[in-house]
Amino acid sequence: MPFARLAALCAVALVLFPAAAANAAITRGWMRAGDMITPRSMHVAVALDRDRVLVTGGMPDGGGTMRAAEIYDVRTNVWTAAAPMNVPRREHALARLGNGQVLAVGGTEDPGTSAELYDPATNRWEIVSSTHEPRYQPKLLTLPDGRAIVIGGLGYDSAEIFDPQTRTWSWPMSVYGGGGRGAAASLADGRVLLTGGAFEFLGFTGATAVFDGARTAWTPAAEAQVLREGHQLAALPDGTLFASGGTALDMDAMPPWAPSSRTEVYDPRTNTWTERAPFPALRMGSTTTALADGTVLIVGGRGGFDHYPYDEALLYHPATNTYTSAGTPAQHDDHTATALPDGRVLVAGSYDKSDDSVKAFASLWTPTTTLAADPALAFGDVTVGTGADGVVQITNTGTLPLIVEDLALGGAHPGDFRLDRTRCMAAPGATCAVGVHVEAATTGARSATLSFASNTAAGRHVVALQARGVPAPAQPQPGPGPASDADGDGVADGSDRCGQLRGPLARMGCPAGLLADPSIAYRRVKGGIRVVAYHVKATTGARIVVRCSKGCKPTTTTGKGAKRVRISRLDRRRLANGTKITVTVSLAGRLATTVTDSVVRGRRVEGRPTCAPVAC
Repeated sequence: MPFARLAALCAVALVLFPAAAANAAITRGWMRAGDMITPRSMHVAVALDRDRVLVTGGMPDGGGTMRAAEIYDVRTNVWTAAAPMNVPRREHALARLGNGQVLAVGGTEDPGTSAELYDPATNRWEIVSSTHEPRYQPKLLTLPDGRAIVIGGLGYDSAEIFDPQTRTWSWPMSVYGGGGRGAAASLADGRVLLTGGAFEFLGFTGATAVFDGARTAWTPAAEAQVLREGHQLAALPDGTLFASGGTALDMDAMPPWAPSSRTEVYDPRTNTWTERAPFPALRMGSTTTALADGTVLIVGGRGGFDHYPYDEALLYHPATNTYTSAGTPAQHDDHTATALPDGRVLVAGSYDKSDDSVKAFASLWTPTTTLAADPALAFGDVTVGTGADGVVQITNTGTLPLIVEDLALGGAHPGDFRLDRTRCMAAPGATCAVGVHVEAATTGARSATLSFASNTAAGRHVVALQARGVPAPAQPQPGPGPASDADGDGVADGSDRCGQLRGPLARMGCPAGLLADPSIAYRRVKGGIRVVAYHVKATTGARIVVRCSKGCKPTTTTGKGAKRVRISRLDRRRLANGTKITVTVSLAGRLATTVTDSVVRGRRVEGRPTCAPVAC
């Protein structure tokens, strides 16, 4: 495979995705995303993968509750209808499970206990076991072991655990003395924290508890300083949680509940809450999304029950405890904000108080980062008709994810080059390695450009690709064929064929004048042979030794040249199958020659001489 050697680098440095339709440009900050198919508010959304977001249920324009679902694809900026849920839902909960399926729980449907699973691969919803208690405005989070936990719901302070293997719910467990509309988030160690909520009229609470899935137990934690419900909880990269917004109790106000601008941070290492800088203005119904650099994106919401939605988004900076403007998306309220793996955030839907209508518009926020890329990739000489591989490294030097799309070839000879992908993503400090393969079509300079779009200030970048085609080296002319070796002893016939010797060809590959040529007359008998006569031709004066592996005693005699020497000790001897007859011929100053015949299935199998060949 042309790019097999890139595997180790890619596994460490970047996240790769299959080739997909490329975007011509990446808009940093806010852009108007495509409108949803159906206007909605009070809906719920979840990311399916890097590119797609599933939106379900909600309240349509004119009121009511919907079953409708749709999917947004960031690559095409288009919404596509998905299969509708089996049950109409709004203000329900969604969670993507480890197997890629999505669990939907509760909502405003009566009695509010139904649950169902969505399979993106088949675009189907399937009803599963119902929860034991109604779950309206619940919190739903996944646990490290693959299960999911649903918490609260208006008027309920219990939790239940869903097992995707059995598709059933555990018996409800009490959390603490609070109520529904609390805020929940996963801690870095996999535990789940729940804080705040309300359990009766003006019964706002700051009670906090932590759930440990390994022990299936809740443990009380430090109480939040702000008593509120309907607020947001964002998990920051340093392991702390940022609480903000919602409705808080203020006995000096009329009415005594109002949107809250107060924020605080919970540190699980010290089990403490610390109040932080308040929002610049009151906000309820806003969304908070933690970003990779530790900042928090705050979108939408309104300053009061009779207020219109905010159109300015904010960025909260924990390091300096300050807020800055994050630009102006569309006005969103009763909306969703979904973080995608590449750092983008999709904000969808809204309720517009000015005309009491529900909106279909969506906004997409893209982070800005910096990069360092190889300015050029030079392959050097490349033989025409063969190929070479190289790598262009694009390193994320910023603090937010790097998005690289629309990787494309141009320039003088783009057809000579090939890329192993059209897009990739790199976390802060990581490197996106783009494999490049070149095959020079002809001799001479070959060049192209590799361009790509990114979420940097420069936007588009270009890398020069260079190679030089060289002719293939001349092929060596074929030499003479292998020398003949009729006796198969590894020495050419011209070197070891002894012309003065007679006998079978296979016996002529031994030292000059040293002959070992046994012959036998026999009858086949049951289980072997019976020897009639056994003779050996051997060089005159050579010492002959005949041995049997079984059934005869050794015989020693002297060679007589062309005259055969009879081995009378073998006359009328019965030799069983498997017997080996070894003839060794030796002469002073010469190498010995050995021939081994075998008795196999009532027949004699002639052996080949073994010796160190010497030229005649």
